[in-house]
Amino acid sequence: MSCSAWALTMIGYMIPGDRLIEENKYRCCNHPEKDTKFCPECGKPMWKTIKELPDVENLARELDAACSFTADVNSRDHYEGNMLVTTFYFGFEACESSHYDAAPMLSIPSLEEIEKCKSEVCSWLKAQGVFEDADFDKFGIWTLTIHG
Repeated sequence: MSCSAWALTMIGYMIPGDRLIEENKYRCCNHPEKDTKFCPECGKPMWKTIKELPDVENLARELDAACSFTADVNSRDHYEGNMLVTTFYFGFEACESSHYDAAPMLSIPSLEEIEKCKSEVCSWLKAQGVFEDADFDKFGIWTLTIHG
């Protein structure tokens, strides 16, 4: 069994995952839907609601379509005490490395490109209803480690 690791540098906003939680309704059985709380044939609830985080790849496609640059979304999970917490990073990848002995140079974009990223990603996050005023301070260069 092997494990690979690499580093990724993102320039953009860090947003707590709890702001992105969606409530999705799912059917609990395959019997015909009735206007009742429980299925009369099997007794299972007709519907159940599950709170879920959105798919990162879908978010990345949506953000990339809304921006004039190649945008990306990444997420990282970590523990705070015994609670699993997810954090999302919205912006663009500045550098990725899978080499243990070589540190590639970070390609810093121009101030105009950074301001464009900041403005466009902020507008998209506001349209999604997840951006708060305090998030203006969470725009930066983020180095993420990835294990696979």
